[in-house]
Amino acid sequence: MLLENYNSPSNLPIGDPLDPKTMIGPLHTTTSVERYTKRLESIKKNGGVVLNENSGQIGTLDNWEESSGGNWVRPAIAKPVKDDPCWKEEYVPPTSL
Repeated sequence: MLLENYNSPSNLPIGDPLDPKTMIGPLHTTTSVERYTKRLESIKKNGGVVLNENSGQIGTLDNWEESSGGNWVRPAIAKPVKDDPCWKEEYVPPTSL
């Protein structure tokens, strides 16, 4: 059920974080986006998997001019290997382990 919701864009509305209907808002900085991307790459490189197909950085959102150039990413559900460094490092962007 969780993967179905994460893989269906319509189930997780993206937009203004002040709108109560929004489920995905932008990350705070481009550095946060880079850390998110590197974390997913590292998990895969170390033998883990990202379980949802619809993860990663999002470009400009349709019909919402303010999204251009934003720090938009979709939540990721990952299954790292037992000895992956991610288990010992604090990490805030939207990644479920």
